[in-house]
Amino acid sequence: MIIRTIEEERERLLDRTRRNEASALANARHRNSLEIAKDMIADGMAVDKVARLTRLTTDEVLKL
Repeated sequence: MIIRTIEEERERLLDRTRRNEASALANARHRNSLEIAKDMIADGMAVDKVARLTRLTTDEVLKL
């Protein structure tokens, strides 16, 4: 059986928190890009240009 010290457990929890925050930030940025892409498409911008400017895939833009 492995016994963790308080410091090891603290570090493990901090690492998990950092990963969760990074993941949440990436998801928020992606959702923001999707919203911007919707507006760009509504304004008549070409799909390939929207994909390039928002860094979304062409497939993601086409699904909007």
